[in-house]
Amino acid sequence: DVIDHFIYYFERCFELIDSHQYVWIADLSQFSTSDLTPSVAQQAITLFIQHYPERLGKLVIIDSPLIFLGLWKLVKSWLEPESQNKISFVRYKEKDKLFRELFHDNVVQRLNDDLETVRDPTKLASIQGWNTPPLPPSRSPKRKLVSVE
Repeated sequence: DVIDHFIYYFERCFELIDSHQYVWIADLSQFSTSDLTPSVAQQAITLFIQHYPERLGKLVIIDSPLIFLGLWKLVKSWLEPESQNKISFVRYKEKDKLFRELFHDNVVQRLNDDLETVRDPTKLASIQGWNTPPLPPSRSPKRKLVSVE
């Protein structure tokens, strides 16, 4: 489940990296109508607000398609203006300028390498990175991770 995935990776990142805030990079080049799930977006936002307040330094959304705009309009209404200002939308070919403002050159290169890998199905299949980490612990379907009002 997506929320379990977020929790696992956030906790793992906080365990490994000594930083109060983070930059989240979301490549939406493969985003489709099947990904339009406002309930998951609302659960994720509630999770971040209740359990990870002030942890988001910046959210960079790369190549958001037109179908994402409807979901974004809904999600944006749930966010405080301060949080809205932390979100940047960029095209893939324009990302380097923003990356250079946010990161050191070695991190920019690593991000570009990673983005190139995840956009190339052959490269992605060869590393099988999605299969490497252990799955988060299972939970009862009745248990709610976050309460959405």
